[in-house]
Amino acid sequence: YKLYDERFNSLPEAIHYNINNKDLMLFSSKDDNLLVWHSDGDPYVVTNVPKFRSICVHASRLFAIVEGPGNKIWYSDNTDPTSWPGAVDATIGVIEFPDEQRGKPNKILSFLDDLYVVRDFGVSKITYFSKTRFCFNL
Repeated sequence: YKLYDERFNSLPEAIHYNINNKDLMLFSSKDDNLLVWHSDGDPYVVTNVPKFRSICVHASRLFAIVEGPGNKIWYSDNTDPTSWPGAVDATIGVIEFPDEQRGKPNKILSFLDDLYVVRDFGVSKITYFSKTRFCFNL
């Protein structure tokens, strides 16, 4: 399978995700809807999720910085990278930074056991303990 005629309005980020032993690629940009490409099918667009500026996989979840104002990191359901806050499932959500002095988040990265968020004025480290417990090192 190939990505035919897929156009992005701004440079997308691409990330690999494996679910139920099937590989998929996720493409997202600040101006475009999430494009999902399964290893065994044609790509499709997911319109019920926000537009992302930065995405990464950590602890079987997709973590993202959403386009628009805010000091938040969003994370998906741990078995469905297309399920995001606002859905019925309580295992998805939003992490809100306790401070605004470092500015807005610009890039999120997974490294070893932690998430690192590059912000306007520094880097914040997030340690993920469970679906509702996080530790910030600002």
